[in-house]
Amino acid sequence: MLNKYAYSEQQRLLALERLNILDTGREPEFDRITHMAAELCELPLSVISLVGRNRLWFKSVFGNDDLTGLPLGDTFCETAIQSDGVFEVADVASCPEFCASTLVTEHNINYYAAAPLISVEGFRLGTLCVLGAKAGELQDYQRKALIHLSRLVVDLIETKWRMRLLGDLPGMVYRIAHVEGWVTEFISDGCTDITGFSSDELIGMEGRFMCKLIHEDDRDKAWDSIERAISTNTPYQHTVRIVARNGEERWVWEQGRGLCNDVGDLLAIEGFVTDVTESRALSEQLAYMASHDHLTGLINRRELEIRLERALLSATNNGVQHALCFLDLDQFKLINDTCGHAKGDEVLQQLCEIIRSATRSRDTVARLGGDEFILLMENCHTDVAERICDEIIKHLNEVTVEHKGQIFRVGISVGITPVTGGESVHELLHAADSACYAAKRAGGKRSIVYKDEGVAESVRVLYNGD
Repeated sequence: MLNKYAYSEQQRLLALERLNILDTGREPEFDRITHMAAELCELPLSVISLVGRNRLWFKSVFGNDDLTGLPLGDTFCETAIQSDGVFEVADVASCPEFCASTLVTEHNINYYAAAPLISVEGFRLGTLCVLGAKAGELQDYQRKALIHLSRLVVDLIETKWRMRLLGDLPGMVYRIAHVEGWVTEFISDGCTDITGFSSDELIGMEGRFMCKLIHEDDRDKAWDSIERAISTNTPYQHTVRIVARNGEERWVWEQGRGLCNDVGDLLAIEGFVTDVTESRALSEQLAYMASHDHLTGLINRRELEIRLERALLSATNNGVQHALCFLDLDQFKLINDTCGHAKGDEVLQQLCEIIRSATRSRDTVARLGGDEFILLMENCHTDVAERICDEIIKHLNEVTVEHKGQIFRVGISVGITPVTGGESVHELLHAADSACYAAKRAGGKRSIVYKDEGVAESVRVLYNGD
């Protein structure tokens, strides 16, 4: 049928099917176009017709509600679709090739004019036609109007397709008009999965309602991001929490930008929102695994060094002092080798509980590996750190391990060094380790404060003997 064009009939049909317009229901936007076409051309009947695989399907009919479609071979449309302008049959009765059409024999049509519906790729999808019972002829302005309306039909079909496509994407696309109260003009169907509200419920809503969807602690952050982007004519993006219809908090990532007219007046903001709750949870889990010891749940050496750097910076800038404590279990290898690794793991976990109960909530406890631990106490002098470490030593000494009739007592040696801001991370760890080693050499179950190159400022011997 369409051999004169650079595409096959199969390509044309695929393009039509891609637009997903066939067999869709009546829509007021299309009905307004057929109504307008009939009035402008001063004819009683107007139809938007699409040429499918084996039938002619009517998307919109003005003037005859009984018309829904016709079989191929019984229409004017197959000829009109090939026209580059308005195809017109002024007097159907004088044209034998059309006299047998159902439109003529059953609906008394004697005049027909149509403009082809041509997609942006150049595919001919159907026609916008006007019909009447009397022979006649359109005037030039009516022909031009029919062509313009046919292009409007194609634009509407393409827009509807894009909106459906957006609606099928994960996440939601929106447009909020910059009018008093900020009004939602468009939002894709993906909003239901994210917010629990349908697009029909959200379209037309004022901005203050949309704003309430954002968690109250994140609203200022989101709005500041949008305002800054609008003022600099740049895109905005941020990650915030929303509160869904069912009260559930979800993390979303949003990106968009303001739209302005030629003189710079803000017309609307358009953007995209996607749910990142699961990916954020996974990211947080991976970050936790990368910074924490899997057995004890304490932070690891990597995270400890980051916090030590912060502590050094605060000591330097604010003139405060912190305390760094190196803790090493006494004779842990004997317990581990004799009682087994499972029992050794239990001892390590008991030690963690003792340290947590003896320290402040703001203190940092880390496991370096094996039976070595670090306690960083910020805004804390070494004399206070000594008292806290003495408590840890005392409580840990009460822990016993029984295995095959043997009882083992658990001890711990502690080295303490001040953090004043003039040291490096490596120097601090070395100083605390040196003091801990001195405590072990002195018999263990004690704490030593590092002064310089292994000289102890104080030695507190606790629980000499068993």
